[in-house]
Amino acid sequence: MATEMKTSGFLNNYKNQMMAMNGTKDSNGNESVGNQELQQKVNENEKTSILQKTVNFLTSPFTKTFGTEEQPKFDGQDGVLYNGKYVHPSFYKLIMEREDLKQKYDTTGSIYGD
Repeated sequence: MATEMKTSGFLNNYKNQMMAMNGTKDSNGNESVGNQELQQKVNENEKTSILQKTVNFLTSPFTKTFGTEEQPKFDGQDGVLYNGKYVHPSFYKLIMEREDLKQKYDTTGSIYGD
């Protein structure tokens, strides 16, 4: 007995195409090997799709707030790349406006201390 598979979008077209090529039953009346493989492939694709949607849903708020490793955010603002490091946009503006702080940061990596 062939099991009805639930699919959507392009996967449905693929499923129909494969079922037309493989058939759904073999000569003994059992489910065809091709149809069994197709069901397994559709099932795995749907699991992967659900997992990816879950990951995207869970990480989206963090990405909007903190950014990514490649492009961090500070207080929701994109970090500015300065001397190979990402810095807060306000800090970047400060050191660009004050030459003494810029020189201190360039030499020590900090604007504090002696």
